[in-house]
Amino acid sequence: MALDLTDVTKLLESRRRERARSRVAPADPIEVRRCLGLEPLPPRTDLHLQQVSRTDFEGYVVERWQFESQPGVVVPVSVYRPAADGPHYAIVYAADAWGDGRNAEWAQSFGIAMALHGFVTLALDPPGVSDRAAMGDRNDPTLADAAPALGVYVWDLLRTLDVVVALGGLLIEKVGLTGAGYGGDAALLASVLDERFYAVAVTGCGHSQESHVAGAFTSVPGLSELGDWAHLLAVRAPKPLSLMVAEEDDPAGVEATHKKLAGSYRRSEGNLGWTRFLGARDYTRRMREAAAAFFRHHLQGEPAAPYAVEPRPLTDSATNPHPAGTVAADHLSQPVGTAGFLELRRTALAKPYPGKDPELRAWGKHGRVEPPEAAESLRLVDAGEATGVTVLPALPDAALIASGLSAPEFYAQVLHLVLPGGPEGWEPLALTGDSLSAVIASVRTLIKANDPPPIVKSIDAEGPLASLTAKFFTRYRPDVAIRTTHDVRSWEEVASLGLLVPGARYRPWPWPSESVAPPVPIEEPVEASPMLFEDSERGVPIWVEDDGPPAPETDVDQP
Repeated sequence: MALDLTDVTKLLESRRRERARSRVAPADPIEVRRCLGLEPLPPRTDLHLQQVSRTDFEGYVVERWQFESQPGVVVPVSVYRPAADGPHYAIVYAADAWGDGRNAEWAQSFGIAMALHGFVTLALDPPGVSDRAAMGDRNDPTLADAAPALGVYVWDLLRTLDVVVALGGLLIEKVGLTGAGYGGDAALLASVLDERFYAVAVTGCGHSQESHVAGAFTSVPGLSELGDWAHLLAVRAPKPLSLMVAEEDDPAGVEATHKKLAGSYRRSEGNLGWTRFLGARDYTRRMREAAAAFFRHHLQGEPAAPYAVEPRPLTDSATNPHPAGTVAADHLSQPVGTAGFLELRRTALAKPYPGKDPELRAWGKHGRVEPPEAAESLRLVDAGEATGVTVLPALPDAALIASGLSAPEFYAQVLHLVLPGGPEGWEPLALTGDSLSAVIASVRTLIKANDPPPIVKSIDAEGPLASLTAKFFTRYRPDVAIRTTHDVRSWEEVASLGLLVPGARYRPWPWPSESVAPPVPIEEPVEASPMLFEDSERGVPIWVEDDGPPAPETDVDQP
């Protein structure tokens, strides 16, 4: 039989919703950094800050710069300055991950408008996007094991604060931060990690995860285990925060985040707001005007107002892209050669950092999975249809990344809890559904105490997923003997087999010295049914061929 993919996926989804609905308390910033692959924070190496060009316009100046956020990771940045001398407050703009990024005409409009309002804007592209395309594919799920792309973006934003200081002539005590969509996710997370990002206004992000997983929670390993956006943003309360959302971009999700954060802003209600706008997900002129009023009030000290009208006509947005006051995106193009995601991943994996193993989670309250038939021998396979075997279906990458678990670890926990012989008090945790079912299961166990179900003593595993599941199963039941087709001895080998290991950099390999005898590879074809014996010298189960019990030793000189 095959474990039902819908059922097992529901367990992961239910667990995520439970964490999102938990009481709002500030998340631990260290754990946030760990999820992002930024614990410890990378060293603040030389920026190698260079100016590429400068162009003067009526009332403002556009400069193109580049810096290194990490050795070899080159970040192009567009700087929009007022024509008048400063000092000025700075705003960092995190562009979304589509189209022309920071060079898009509506992104230019933000920088120009803020310059005309007296701010200096530093606009960045996400890694892997637009002028940073040489970094590679930001959606590569294997990055989740050590170098999530969003974590790279967050570190770029944190290093941009160093650029603000290096440029000179800017007020550095309070810095504004804004972003749209993917850039908004990065902006919110960066604001949690550095208090100098004082006032934050974002759009197209910050949706509560109670209804569905989206945004940062699909690419940052284990982030959903810390709670919801409200848990993360409570860290920076009561600093000013504005959440903007379009009517066609799930406004209820942003409203839910706002409501859950209200308690953290109880004494500073004026610092927290959310605004709904007409149209589709975007960063429109009306949103820019709301953001301008927000930054003018919280940075420049101007009276509070819902909007600050743009001083001149500018290109509106992606959904209304009629040019006005901006230049074609390719005129600002600044492609850079840079280290890529895979290089960052290799570097991070080569420097593992101590973490902790994921705890055994109570999956039983999250749904029901039909268990394999109870037997002393269990056969696991990765895929296919066969009788007498338990098939482990492939799980969605996003669900695994959100949970912070690899598929073998998840399946090992589920099988441990659902099969007879689980942990003491296993009935309430086993996959039996509601509490009444758990009570009934307990009663049935007592009634059948004289005839208990068979307990798994051995596992045959075929395929990478099944082999690793069996190996992790022995962490909970060390007396179970396993035979596998794949003998894997490091997270790197796991990844080489195409299996995700979210946050592997912070996960010590559970068998550092492989002190337990390694699983015996299955030899094909098997001509006889194997039997289980105990190796008296090692004290561990071993497999032997079914030629009867071991013959007694005889003296060669005996007639």
